[in-house]
Amino acid sequence: MAQYLMNARMDVSYMFQAAISLLDFATSTSPTTTTKFCSISVWQPADPSLTWFDGQIQDFATTCRNKNVTGRLLEPMLLRWKKAEHWDLVREITLFDREEALSEASNVVRERFWRGEGRLGQVVGLGCQFHVDALCKGRVKLRR
Repeated sequence: MAQYLMNARMDVSYMFQAAISLLDFATSTSPTTTTKFCSISVWQPADPSLTWFDGQIQDFATTCRNKNVTGRLLEPMLLRWKKAEHWDLVREITLFDREEALSEASNVVRERFWRGEGRLGQVVGLGCQFHVDALCKGRVKLRR
């Protein structure tokens, strides 16, 4: 189990580095780059022990602020709250909002919850189906 957790932690580290690199590449002023991000949302692992460290979250928020890109973290709540009724519940954490960049509220972290079809019609239940399958097959337990 320790080996699986160590490998998962490495995957999360790669996910962080990929998000930062993607922000750097897509917002560069290079003549060959034609993509300009307005926002980026990064799904966090369902297991709360594998989320980004505080320093990584601060680095991500700072990079988003410096690049003027709205930055959000999305957390599936099924395995965080350990209740089957939350299979499609997601917590959205806005770390930086470019729409509010000039106001003092831009430094305020905002959280909101949504389920089913959340913002922009994105279906969140599909992203959590493998967790529901794991619960049904007994690979993941709701209670410890």
